[in-house]
Amino acid sequence: MKRDLIMLEISSRIEELLGLHFPKNRWADLERGIIASGKELNLDASIEAMAIWLENDVFTPEQLDVLANNLTVGETYFFRDKPVLDIFKSKIIPELLAERFGKNQSLSFWSAGCCTGEEPYTIAMLLCEIVPELQNWHISILATDINPRFLEKAKAGIYGNWSFRETPENLKSKYFQRIGNQWQISDEIRSMVVFKQLNLVEDTYPSVHNFTLNIDVVFCRNVLMYFTNDLISLVGHRFFDALNPQGWLITSAVELNDELFPRFTKMSFDNSILYRKTHQGKLLSKPEIPLEKPVSPLRRLHVQPKKEVKPVRDSLNNHVHHRPIGQAPDISPIEMATRLFRKGSYSECVIFCQSAMLQVRNHPLLMLYLAKSYANIGKHDEALITCDQLLKLDALNSEAYFIKANILIEKQQLDLAVLALQRGLYIDHDHLMSHFLMSNVMRRMSNMSGYAVHLKNVKRILSGLDDNHVLDEVDGLTAGRVREMVNSL
Repeated sequence: MKRDLIMLEISSRIEELLGLHFPKNRWADLERGIIASGKELNLDASIEAMAIWLENDVFTPEQLDVLANNLTVGETYFFRDKPVLDIFKSKIIPELLAERFGKNQSLSFWSAGCCTGEEPYTIAMLLCEIVPELQNWHISILATDINPRFLEKAKAGIYGNWSFRETPENLKSKYFQRIGNQWQISDEIRSMVVFKQLNLVEDTYPSVHNFTLNIDVVFCRNVLMYFTNDLISLVGHRFFDALNPQGWLITSAVELNDELFPRFTKMSFDNSILYRKTHQGKLLSKPEIPLEKPVSPLRRLHVQPKKEVKPVRDSLNNHVHHRPIGQAPDISPIEMATRLFRKGSYSECVIFCQSAMLQVRNHPLLMLYLAKSYANIGKHDEALITCDQLLKLDALNSEAYFIKANILIEKQQLDLAVLALQRGLYIDHDHLMSHFLMSNVMRRMSNMSGYAVHLKNVKRILSGLDDNHVLDEVDGLTAGRVREMVNSL
């Protein structure tokens, strides 16, 4: 019990100093890092003595650097998270170029928690590839991290092969020079990035003094997951203030949480969700490239149940007495609902499904589309009622449980979401996205043993799938994309 109290005191103090959150299930990692720091600083490295040392009110920058180095883990690579980078290339940058061409030709980016530099250098390479006449633009790429040793490696710009596992060969040969069994980044790219040490816990940003003001895009990926919710919310507010109007905040998939970023508008794309700084929930001006309306992640869920349940009445595809509202000739109701849903016309999809179900009740596919469309327009209660109605009709519909769990997570009812996922997995033990969703929920609930079990199942199922395999339960999402999200955890 005394040791638990000591570790609780240490974890609280580290959170105050560095912003790093170590729940009880990570105390072993915390203890190893604290003891290693003590040895490096030539202190009494016993955990009891280090707890007393941490009670100090004043620390030198060198001491904090040692703590940061031993308590943070750096693992990243170039061109990480291709779907996000595709949005950056095809939507964000063209919009900025169109808005500022011939006016204030400047672009500013911030890689917050840049680790060893792969992310900011990726941004620089992409800009070189897609911005016409780059020399006529003022480009600012700020890269910050709390760990000084990460920054030293980033400034050196020398990397091993593992950092290039997602790098196109033509870009690797274009922007890097081989040095033995390593690669050094070109001076052209290195000169585009400014590296600075910055602790996101401190209130030193946004500020013109450290270049953290008037930013167009903030990249902060796989950093916030180590913070408490209160600190994430605080950092989110500071990022919002650091951004230009209509600026973007890009986090990792596991860090998406609308409640912690209330000032941002969630923008959903095919395989990614980003946050945007808007005015009263609306864009200040119409962008050159139209953006999708902010919707729930359920937008990507694709209905393809494992089994078909025979409707009480005739099959919809054969029911020709009357066409539901909005249905084109020679298009089955299921195909019409699919088109509306995938196009993002969720309100129209609700109306269509309701109309179709007046003629042929209890059709599982229409009920699934209706539930998801309700969810995507914010009518969560109606979505849950529809899911429950479907489960009364077909208690073995694992897809319905998966959709229900997504809605419950949106409503922050995690215990009920877990129950829904457990029931779905009892029916379909190898439902990949249910295991993936369950691992995320377990992590949010600090149930690390449950998190490990479901993550292991995700990896097991992924091992038998090709990267290009499109998952039935999530429209457009590939096994390779899920594998990338798992690797980022």
